Amino acid sequence: MPVGGLNNAFLALKFVKNYEILEHINEAHPQSKMGFRASFIYDKKIKNYILAFAGSDLNPLCFDFKDFYSDFLILLNKTPKDQIQSMHYFYNQLKQKYTIDKNLIIIGHSLGGYLAQTFARTFPKAVKEVYAFQAPGLKQNFQNHSYINFHINTTHNLNFKTYKWWNFNFVQKLYKKDSKEILLHTGSIKHHPSVCIYKLHELFKILNP
Repeated sequence: MPVGGLNNAFLALKFVKNYEILEHINEAHPQSKMGFRASFIYDKKIKNYILAFAGSDLNPLCFDFKDFYSDFLILLNKTPKDQIQSMHYFYNQLKQKYTIDKNLIIIGHSLGGYLAQTFARTFPKAVKEVYAFQAPGLKQNFQNHSYINFHINTTHNLNFKTYKWWNFNFVQKLYKKDSKEILLHTGSIKHHPSVCIYKLHELFKILNP
């Protein structure tokens, strides 16, 4: 998912060379609720599938009030259920066509980053890596699930049970019990936090394999 969008000619050429968009869903689809948008991408070089969730469309020329409402729910520590239902629908449709029950790379920015974390929480066995950029964290909703599905190692190497990690903005390194690494932003619910997310260069690894 190139930074700056596909309008950037260099990134567009780079994207086309290395990736293929296999499936896409947007507001025009009848099963896209509350502005849900996502793309299913194939990485030609590493031969891996990528599921990318789009963030809020707040461009003044095409402002999406449905996205804005979903953001508002997250700020109130509520769940954007319609977006999540659409995410489940899209994933179930993909499973009927592709073998993606494991090793999925999940990417999301902003609201899409929240959905990426939600996907990892819901389908942990299907996920290989997660990259969430400038996204609100799942906060305590993610905590209990993490105890069951992940080994925990914070960026500050502090004890998970005593350190209130959900009040801070950083990338949490979580290790699944099968030893696969997952990078997740599990910071505060504050949207687009001012502190840049740790290890942003991981995105450039994807863009420049």
